[in-house]
Amino acid sequence: MKRSTSKHLYKCLVFTFSLSCLTVCYAKSANVSSRTKVQVETPSEYSLKNVTLYLSKEFNKISDEELGLTVIKELYSKLKYTKAMQDLDKVIAKIANNLESKLNESISLLVKAKEKIENLAKFHPFIQSAGTLCDDGLYGQFEVVTVNSNNSYSELPLSTNQGNRVIVWYVYNSSVVVLRKQLDSVKRLKGAIKQMYLLSRWDVISNAQNSVYNCNIRDESLLWKLYVLKNADSTPRNVMLLLDHGGSLSKHQFHIVKAVAKHMISVLNGNDKVGVLGISDEWSYPYITDQCLMPNQIPPASDSHVLSPATDHNKYLLNRFIDSLTKGNGVTNHSLGFQQAFQTIKSSNISANESVMLLYISRGLLSSLTEAKTVLETISSMVDELDNKILINTCAVIDESKPVMYETHFLRDIAEQNYTKYNIDVLSNVEKGIMLLVNSSQAIGLAVAQFYNIISSGVYSEKEPSISLPIWDQISNDLTVSITMPCDLNGENSVLGADVYFSNIAEDVTYYSNYHSYSYAFLIDMQGTAIMHPSYPRPASIKNQPKFVDIFHLEKITNFTITKQKLLTEVDGSYTLKAEAEVLRFIWKRVLNWYVVVIVVNETEATPIRPYKVSWFPSTVTSKLVHHRLDIIPGTNLCKHLNQIATLDAGSLYLSSSCFQSPFSYLHFSTGETTSLLIQTYMAYLKDNTRLLANPGFKEEVRDDVVALAHIMEFLRLQHLTGSRAKYIVRRYIVTPTGVVQMFPGSFIPSGIEPTKRVWYLRAVDHRYKTILTPPYLDAGGAGYIVTIAFATQHVVTAMDVTFGYIYKLLLQNMPFCKDGVKCFLMDDRGYLIYHPNLIDPNGHGPIEQQHIIHKESLVANDILNHKHFVKKMLCNDYAHGTIQRFYRLNTSLNEILTNAVHGEHCVKYQVSVIEGTNTFVGMVNATCEVIATFCPCSMVDRLCLNCNRMEQKECECPCECPLEIDTCTHPNKTFMENPLCGTTPELSLFVNSMSHTKYPNNELKSCLPVSCELQLTYESCLGVLGCEWCQLDVDGETLLTNPFCTSFTTCFNGVLGSVTPYGDAISGSSTSDDLLGSTYSPIGPIVGSIVGVSLIIGLIFFCYRSYSTPSIDRCYFASTQGNQVRMSDFNMSDEFQEIDNHQDKLLQDTKKREPISPYCVSTGYRRPLTAADSDHGYSTMTPHDESEHLSFAPIEIDSLEDDCISDATSINTSVSSKQPKANSFDLRNKMRVLPHLTDLQMTSVPNRIIAPVTVHRNMEVT
Repeated sequence: MKRSTSKHLYKCLVFTFSLSCLTVCYAKSANVSSRTKVQVETPSEYSLKNVTLYLSKEFNKISDEELGLTVIKELYSKLKYTKAMQDLDKVIAKIANNLESKLNESISLLVKAKEKIENLAKFHPFIQSAGTLCDDGLYGQFEVVTVNSNNSYSELPLSTNQGNRVIVWYVYNSSVVVLRKQLDSVKRLKGAIKQMYLLSRWDVISNAQNSVYNCNIRDESLLWKLYVLKNADSTPRNVMLLLDHGGSLSKHQFHIVKAVAKHMISVLNGNDKVGVLGISDEWSYPYITDQCLMPNQIPPASDSHVLSPATDHNKYLLNRFIDSLTKGNGVTNHSLGFQQAFQTIKSSNISANESVMLLYISRGLLSSLTEAKTVLETISSMVDELDNKILINTCAVIDESKPVMYETHFLRDIAEQNYTKYNIDVLSNVEKGIMLLVNSSQAIGLAVAQFYNIISSGVYSEKEPSISLPIWDQISNDLTVSITMPCDLNGENSVLGADVYFSNIAEDVTYYSNYHSYSYAFLIDMQGTAIMHPSYPRPASIKNQPKFVDIFHLEKITNFTITKQKLLTEVDGSYTLKAEAEVLRFIWKRVLNWYVVVIVVNETEATPIRPYKVSWFPSTVTSKLVHHRLDIIPGTNLCKHLNQIATLDAGSLYLSSSCFQSPFSYLHFSTGETTSLLIQTYMAYLKDNTRLLANPGFKEEVRDDVVALAHIMEFLRLQHLTGSRAKYIVRRYIVTPTGVVQMFPGSFIPSGIEPTKRVWYLRAVDHRYKTILTPPYLDAGGAGYIVTIAFATQHVVTAMDVTFGYIYKLLLQNMPFCKDGVKCFLMDDRGYLIYHPNLIDPNGHGPIEQQHIIHKESLVANDILNHKHFVKKMLCNDYAHGTIQRFYRLNTSLNEILTNAVHGEHCVKYQVSVIEGTNTFVGMVNATCEVIATFCPCSMVDRLCLNCNRMEQKECECPCECPLEIDTCTHPNKTFMENPLCGTTPELSLFVNSMSHTKYPNNELKSCLPVSCELQLTYESCLGVLGCEWCQLDVDGETLLTNPFCTSFTTCFNGVLGSVTPYGDAISGSSTSDDLLGSTYSPIGPIVGSIVGVSLIIGLIFFCYRSYSTPSIDRCYFASTQGNQVRMSDFNMSDEFQEIDNHQDKLLQDTKKREPISPYCVSTGYRRPLTAADSDHGYSTMTPHDESEHLSFAPIEIDSLEDDCISDATSINTSVSSKQPKANSFDLRNKMRVLPHLTDLQMTSVPNRIIAPVTVHRNMEVT
């Protein structure tokens, strides 16, 4: 034992000595000195007026010299013009005819397929479900045959003729062949049909365990959901769901339990009734109320649970309850669950002539072999007490990795009510149900259809073709509409359907116009539901299931009810509606009794005009323009511009989807089928001065826009190569309303980008004839954080991306004290910061994007709210995402310096003023005391507002959102319905590193504009230079370097040596210390390193001695639970017993470090679904802060809140909760846990207490 200890001690000493040597070497090479604080004197009587005048002149100068405003005005003053929109009656007729042709072709495909499949069914009675999406290699298995002398059928599979008897093999595959051959015959809808499918009733009535047609590249449950909806009759259905969430379930099984329950609820309608109970070792039920519950409202108490109408609101509440269920602590008490389920049915007062389906979704694990009989006895006794016919079905959620023995037998006995097996006497006839196995999400849809088939008549509710609302498939990530019709398979009505991409159906309406102030289009169905509207995001940018609302909510004009009635009752027409300040003309045309296409014209606005027959003269301009697909264009001189392939020979041309007559075809085929020949065809047509070449598919106005921009791009190209500000500019580009983009340096742009939907474009159009600046965002091209400067003229938007450092450089040129203690900032007209000294976290813990003034200067923001003529809180309704947005709007017409509204109340003085001719405000803050705090609540986990019932103008809160409940519940105050629309949804950046799209590796391309950062010898000369950073802090982020230097920002991001960039890369390449830090030598480093090394040696020797001379003891502490009892379930009841609520707190290792509890932050159940456009309309401020990465949500008493102050640089994590009273237990088996409706905030049962997740911003950044 001693020999072993000595051996370990020897190894430890060797390691210690080696480490000390490394420490001394590192200290010698680091050559650093500690940071010293400098007392700074700030100007006390400095006028901000001079600053704003300088910045206004500077931005005007930038617009003229760098954005080419003078050239643009001169060029467009010489051009010929024509109306951008002409003969709208012909336009709407064309849109309606195109849509009708697409729908007719889809119906024709289904009719032909129906005829052939029904003929096939005559020779084989059992046709199974089939689809085309996953069956690509089936053609080789079939041949043409003739069956009988009377019936010639050319698409049967291989068969044998025995007299008048026909034996058919591969019947499933034969139906696939029918569908595929029909799909291949598509002409107009080529590529627009996602799939054709047959949903056979034979699969449903046979109670098959798995669908015949399994496809893992689409959500099959959506198809079977459609089947159930089509086969639903008018008879009310009563459904009771009992959900097992005991500790024996695996994570996968628990997911399936919830998914099955949600699917069962989703297919019900308002005539049906539904109830849900959760059962583990105790039972729970949801709160159901018809009142709209705001996220911070406590739901009303309820003593019992009954089956409720399956309204949209109730289904929402039930789904939230299902989401709130967590795995229980012990084994599932099956008897208790059935006892409470039957009691719920009994309390619901359902008519005696109505039946009830009880579905038990469970793993079926028994605690003992005798428990099965106990459960059946409970069911028998409870059924006898009810007057209704009870049908019990069971869904066995299984995990293929685990053996299944008694579980399925037990659940089958329950479904069939097999009392004989357990010697139980019954008084009434038994109604047998079914037990189905579900082991994957793809099997859920068919199982649900089979459960509902038992209680339905099986009569197809529709006789004619029908079309669904757009449906989002979360597996294939696309939005489609389903066109379906009945198909008779020997007397059994099945569903034959085709899924068509919604982006194809709505393409003409979506891309109708970008002049929305003058004219726009929308699409509604015959119920008045808006299917496509300018306030909706583009279908191509959607990333989850959108919400579709009545057109009445989107057209907020007086007397629109009359107009809506005309749209839905008249086949076509025109109607003029005079509103308060405008005259609107509605032109519409109906399509197949399914849709109505509507064009709206604002006749009070001037008709927009566009350039007409623009010439390429001089011809040299044509050679200065190339297509943006640089990776497939031959003969282009390429270089590397940051992380992008580029060229300096010419500007690049990008044509967005709105430039094409068929935007869907361009988006659908551009990725894989763009060839060099196709690009040459495009460019030849666009550069044809004779205008004789055939149009390859562009809209008429595109060629004129391309030619006009080419003349401007030549000026921008020369300015970028020779201008004095070129080293601060990442790229320049110019855009037309039609979606034509030209950029320099010429670079690749991925298809799908729609520039007219980007934030900078929309903000520039909102502030036309002003220079706008966007808040900084991360450039996907590799330039780091950038700011876009843009200017909108009557015809184009010209813009450029500059480095974030250049914005700071502009401030320092006239506000030199900004770097010496006074905090200076820039913000836009929504209050979002464009520059602030603490906007970038050098340690990378927080994003720079979408930071509001409240995040960094909460006290200033709170004081600004007292200036009612300067700032106003606004509301708007975002129906597409189902939210009410709250945001700030600042007055850009301010002609004075804004200062403290309340004098003498605090020691923070500020000045704010607008920069004339821009959307930007400049401000400076001077703090003369150490601790100043103010309270501005901001959610740390989402964008939920703290109080959705009211909004006070003078209350400081971050821009946020509230759920928008329209018609699903009763709300005492419907004034929110009068809020204006939020407008066009900005799309987030979709740029990617284009180097990955080309055959050229990084090392084969030279840099386009090489900048030697090492030549910038001062901080001022290095600041803002593209790709450069002034390196002044050591790797710890705090110690000042003795010799700061200018280097690549990948080496020293944000001035910190070795700091990881936002792109996730550290220092690229190897560099010696001499290269990074210079050659000056200081003896301080080695001395400090030696001291540290000796200290480490002594410490490690002591540690090694204690470790190897004393026996190790594993210590285990018991938490202060009742009686300090540890149950067996705490150790091995579940596969994931370490998860929350599974008693992991019973055993606490002493090495576990508890996070400090902060009294203002808790978790919330509210989650807004993410979208493509997961855009926040420019209002989002939900950004994680340092502490948000390590949230501690341990509950504490509200009375224990302590007075605390903390800097704005961090966010206070808080948790406020009250102890929940324990449920009264009348029996050891009758334990009840009442779960409230999972509102968007967690609620307590104690009056006047609300659990509210907030971020407290405090101002402690003082000089």
